[in-house]
Amino acid sequence: MKKIIAMVLCLLLLAGCTYEITETTAPTEPEYIGSSPVPNIRTGIKSQTGASNEIEVTDSGIYVLCNSGFGRSYLLYADHGSDTFVKLCARPDCEHSNRQCNAYFESSSGLYYDGSHLFVGEQSASVVKVYQLDPDGGNRTVVMDNADVRKGYRYSSSVTIRNGVCTFSLGKLENGNETETAFYYKLDGSMEQPEQAPAGYIFSHDDGRNILMVGPGKHTELFESGRYLWDPDTNTAQWIVDQPERYYGYVSVNGIYYMDGGQLCFRPAGTEEKEVLFDTGLDGEYELEAYPDFFVVRDTVLWWKEGREEASLNGQTLRFYTWDFEYLGACEIDYPVDGSRIYEKIITGETKDRLYLAAYERGVPQYYIDKSDFGGEIKIHPLELPEDIEEFYREQYEESHLEPWEE
Repeated sequence: MKKIIAMVLCLLLLAGCTYEITETTAPTEPEYIGSSPVPNIRTGIKSQTGASNEIEVTDSGIYVLCNSGFGRSYLLYADHGSDTFVKLCARPDCEHSNRQCNAYFESSSGLYYDGSHLFVGEQSASVVKVYQLDPDGGNRTVVMDNADVRKGYRYSSSVTIRNGVCTFSLGKLENGNETETAFYYKLDGSMEQPEQAPAGYIFSHDDGRNILMVGPGKHTELFESGRYLWDPDTNTAQWIVDQPERYYGYVSVNGIYYMDGGQLCFRPAGTEEKEVLFDTGLDGEYELEAYPDFFVVRDTVLWWKEGREEASLNGQTLRFYTWDFEYLGACEIDYPVDGSRIYEKIITGETKDRLYLAAYERGVPQYYIDKSDFGGEIKIHPLELPEDIEEFYREQYEESHLEPWEE
């Protein structure tokens, strides 16, 4: 198996400490492609939109941590350019049914690569562990166990690993109400045990070093409308900007990029201003997904209003543009989508050559778009998963939709 490098993203509910609301100081600027606001880094971080905590893009290929039912998960791998994912296990006699298999995990959540090792999180009841393993899945060891902080808690949730930091929440019942407390642990071994993290939830990176967090707004009463820069070394969070009322886009330490109707807009850090950068000419409501060399304008899917089963992602149109606002073309989602499980997250990962798409499990790529199609006819291509995992997802789809899966 080739040497691998990774990036991770996901949502993490946090509770506990308070925010230190201060003015933002911008870090050293990373490398960018042309006028793109998204840093040209794909190793060790995740894009904020269309990304999952369970997919890692590396220099050699792609890792996927996927659920297969009954608390079992498998670590899959595919070389760049390959259309086939395989379980990360080289044993020809392996039944892939227990921890003797390099690809096998239980109740896994969170995947990260630091340039030399993979890290995978597991959670069960109030127990949270992080395993370190080689790129081929071997030499698995426990590098974090929350044994010192889990006493008195009933359950764990939202295990995330990114930028060399594991974050998770522990919950318990107090006076008839469920309360959650967030913890974090740096995987460099500099901490003796997990410690409490600020209130809010971590949602992304900016440039591979900065961890961004959602929390209370400074100038608005909108729920969790503030965007913060969190420093795990000091465990403090600096306010960057408040999100607009209609928001789904890209946040950096410099501000927020978002769609307002058919217009691509920008709100600079520390302000409530709106700068119109580009007008697509589209009517209606749209959402932005941002990547180092292009961005996507896609249809808004209000699953929280329509209901997950009723919200249709089939027929959704993806429109592609360069950061110089050159139109690259569009394509329509023409395969069955289980909206009850992936919500609006059709796009699940991205490499310098491909854009990966989900079908019926959030975070698991099952189709892709080749970027070489940009500027011409943009086609959707199928991927091949291990047969047992493919069968499990199809059964889940048919149970929730009461209709057969159709290719």
